[in-house]
Amino acid sequence: MRRFVTGLLTLLALCGCQTLVPARPAGPQGVESQAVQSASLNIRLSLPRETQALPTNTQSIKVLLRKTGLTDRTATVNTGTATTVTFSALPPGSGYTLYAASYSGLNATGTMLSWGTLPLTLASGLNTASFGLSVAVRSGTGVDDLVAGPAGNQAQQFGTQRLFTSMNDFNAPGAAASGIEVFFPNQNAFLAKFGSLGAANGQFSNSIQNLAIDSRDRIWVTDLGHSRVCQFDANGNFLRGIGGGVTWTSAQAPPATGSNATNLGLNAPFGVAVDVNDNLYVADSANRRVMKYDPNGNFLMGIGNGTVWYAGTTAPAPVSGNANGYFANSYGIDVGPDGVIYVCDSNNHRVQVFSPSGAFIRGMGNGTTWTGAAPAPIASDSARYFTTSWHPKLDANGLLYVTDNTSRVQVFDGNGNYLRTFSAVAPDKPTAAAGFLGISPTGLLYVVNHGSQPYFTQIFTPQGVVLSRYGTYGTGDGQVNRPEAIEWASDGTFYQTDRSNMRVLRYRGIQPNAVTGGLRLTGHRQPDTPAFSNSGTYDTPGIDAGASTTWGSLFWNVASQPTNTGVATAVATSSNGLDWGSWTAVAGSSAVGNNSANLTGISGRFLKVRVTLLTTDTSVSPEVQDVGVTY
Repeated sequence: MRRFVTGLLTLLALCGCQTLVPARPAGPQGVESQAVQSASLNIRLSLPRETQALPTNTQSIKVLLRKTGLTDRTATVNTGTATTVTFSALPPGSGYTLYAASYSGLNATGTMLSWGTLPLTLASGLNTASFGLSVAVRSGTGVDDLVAGPAGNQAQQFGTQRLFTSMNDFNAPGAAASGIEVFFPNQNAFLAKFGSLGAANGQFSNSIQNLAIDSRDRIWVTDLGHSRVCQFDANGNFLRGIGGGVTWTSAQAPPATGSNATNLGLNAPFGVAVDVNDNLYVADSANRRVMKYDPNGNFLMGIGNGTVWYAGTTAPAPVSGNANGYFANSYGIDVGPDGVIYVCDSNNHRVQVFSPSGAFIRGMGNGTTWTGAAPAPIASDSARYFTTSWHPKLDANGLLYVTDNTSRVQVFDGNGNYLRTFSAVAPDKPTAAAGFLGISPTGLLYVVNHGSQPYFTQIFTPQGVVLSRYGTYGTGDGQVNRPEAIEWASDGTFYQTDRSNMRVLRYRGIQPNAVTGGLRLTGHRQPDTPAFSNSGTYDTPGIDAGASTTWGSLFWNVASQPTNTGVATAVATSSNGLDWGSWTAVAGSSAVGNNSANLTGISGRFLKVRVTLLTTDTSVSPEVQDVGVTY
């Protein structure tokens, strides 16, 4: 007699195909750190969902990491919640194979129920990938070998499964959410700070503005009040400064506070950016120009006052103008991966775009986009106009987002064509100005609500749908008084200037490949608590089986379901991925832990899953971590 058991093993590992922390030299001397010389592998293990109806079938999971010439690494996890194990101090490179299996007994004993392998290439630092395996296991005898697979059990590949488990998965193109946010535990929570009031190295005036982070996680901060730009390491240690007609390092005292228009002098520097070679660009607003320096602070090029000049040439005297190549007030700045320079000329109500060599390319604002003579400046809150253009930012797709002093963000394509506008107002701040703008590694837009209290930062999708926010007024850790620019470091944390508190704050960023977060109702986050949603729906992207199929089962994990909350699921199918049928409920309710439902009678080539979250208490929300389907 043959016994048939369906097992599903879900394994999430950190491997080299998607790098979270790129290999980068650490410190100004370029000495490589241990993180660059080695790799680490975090493996998240969860027990098979399809065997939850028969929990005695699976009691443990074992993994083995093997590479020729290295000692095997193994780990075993017994029945329980999802668990992460770590293999560290691994040499980067190819040739690794990860083996995994689930067992009917504790501590990897009894019958091997499911088994699979995954080749890995490990990069320096942290990396990530995921796979799932469904197998059919028949009764038999013989030795269960973790490397060769079940000998007598005759395990076979069984079907296919699709999982939505990480923030990247939930934020995948084609997904839709209403009243639901994708979250990471303690996202946007305060981590550290540096800076204080003063004129010494490592201190700031009461008017710090912008910041930029280079490929080695060195942080440039513009200090408008002291007319200088200062560089720090990731921990806030002062490295060097530019201003007062000189450049200096931590071993030297800073120059006397003062402004000038020499190539190493600044006057109210505002915007700052770095290019792919770590060159520094400064919007020197009161000198009406843009300055370019190498990573050590040596002058390379200037743009403004109707000309372009280079190292060895005396800087021209500041002149205000509205012709191309002039600025009335050079404000925010960004540099594309191709070296193209974007500058907000705020008092001329426009954005100017320059080539890497400083040649004018185009302008945007004043009701048009131009490559010829510049139109006359006009302040307006209509589309393609600006009242005060503040901060430009390019996303990974080449779209340009520009904040304006009128509670809005305007979006342009790579040729300067106007696309759309979205508002940054909030129920408790209906007239707030859209201030500084940052774009996270996942493509989310962080827009600072500028002006008067309350002070906070809102998080939007690229389409302008608000997801969440963080920040409260004050002087305590994580509180802000006039928050401004935001930039991300290579480890996923981000830094923000806290202008009137004379400091820079560091926050925990959203980890795009994190699998410990999931879905919850909008408003249920830390450290801030804005308007709550009592209900919400999340629709996965369409899942393509490749041909019409009968779908197997739906599974989802409810990480938390407090009293007075609920989770429901439904599916819809399509033959072409465009025209969808009505939603069919597959479960009226859920429980904390792993849930599954057979999709009896559900067929079609494409399938979407809908997760609905509900609460009657605005202080709590159910949370869903994993969603998947087999076919």
